[in-house]
Amino acid sequence: MFLEGIGPSDSFWENLKMTKLIKSLEEIMKVDGQSSVFTDLKENDRMMKDAGVFYSLDLNKIFGSQKFNSIREARDLGDLYNAVRKIFDKPYKTLQNRENNFSEAFESGNGECMEKSVLFQIAMDLFKKSENTPLSDKKCFYVAGFIKSESEPFKGHAFNIITSGKKGILIDSENPISYLGSESPYVVPAVGIDFKKSGKIIIPREFSHGRTYTF
Repeated sequence: MFLEGIGPSDSFWENLKMTKLIKSLEEIMKVDGQSSVFTDLKENDRMMKDAGVFYSLDLNKIFGSQKFNSIREARDLGDLYNAVRKIFDKPYKTLQNRENNFSEAFESGNGECMEKSVLFQIAMDLFKKSENTPLSDKKCFYVAGFIKSESEPFKGHAFNIITSGKKGILIDSENPISYLGSESPYVVPAVGIDFKKSGKIIIPREFSHGRTYTF
């Protein structure tokens, strides 16, 4: 497990070669036209859920909901991780319409990796703009990529990558770390991106928990 302040020392980060993580993410956005990486989400932006199925981000409605208060009150990444999972605490239901408002999923609590990662991104974008919270100094990216565990093949998956100074952090809000009946947030170091291995996100082995994340 890794959480900010509980994990690698400063010397760990100082010895990393970050592979210009922010530059790599921004280059992917430029090349792909933001089809797989997003940041700075705005009112009425459209996010693809499945082929031909979209969410419209009605952010003002989300920000005005009482349910969003737990997000605003988050003091660190662990708080935010848990708040997102508590909001989307019901199994995902297949969307019947081609165009959907994200606030409807938000209020219903029905969601999976995509919904959780979008909400995490919305929150981090808001914190960054507010400039007066403990999370304001971090830049967050929503990533539509792939995940592979030791027992499963690659499958489509959404997650977030956060950069702050020399640090890169991968957040998987859908899949916490389960150990001996308890759960911990999957908040782990992201060192860089290995484009020679299909865009594999480099996570130090001791923190990967057997998972592989790629674009």
